[in-house]
Amino acid sequence: MSSAIATLSEPAATDAQVWDAAGEGCAAASAERRLQRLDRLAEAGLEVIEALTAQAKGAGPKVVDGDVALAFSRVSRAVRMAVLLQHELAQDAADPPMISPMASPDAALEAEAERKTAHIGRVGRIVARVAMDHCGKKPERAADYAYAARERLDDDDIYSLVATRPVGELVAMICRDFGLQPDWDALAQ
Repeated sequence: MSSAIATLSEPAATDAQVWDAAGEGCAAASAERRLQRLDRLAEAGLEVIEALTAQAKGAGPKVVDGDVALAFSRVSRAVRMAVLLQHELAQDAADPPMISPMASPDAALEAEAERKTAHIGRVGRIVARVAMDHCGKKPERAADYAYAARERLDDDDIYSLVATRPVGELVAMICRDFGLQPDWDALAQ
């Protein structure tokens, strides 16, 4: 068991080859290499979890001296975090950042404004759907609700830090303020 973990913790031969080929000026790992490292980390964690499970059942060698449940909890959390990081890294690769790290501060502000506008638009569309359900045959009333929601979201004084709040939380606050009863099950679909 420990030899398997030692093998996984040693850098692969390809790591050294890539480093030599890239030169010392290229210290940042590519997204693919980071995904490979996270995969190796998750696999090593799973091996440790299997060994801890065997120790807890009395069927394997002693892996930890202390509390096996605590060790299991910590290692399983590390594996979950590795899997989440893999997912986020894969998402970042599929959806690259809108601005480069060397971009001007104005570009960063513009990108943030675009994200906020998109966030507000998403909340506004959901509130409009809830309002359509509430208003029934009066679509102009639903449009009024959607317009009022967007107006409230443009002003950070009302709901504070709109861009950082989850969409569902904003929808719930607006619906509560307007007296609307969203059908959360229908919205989830």
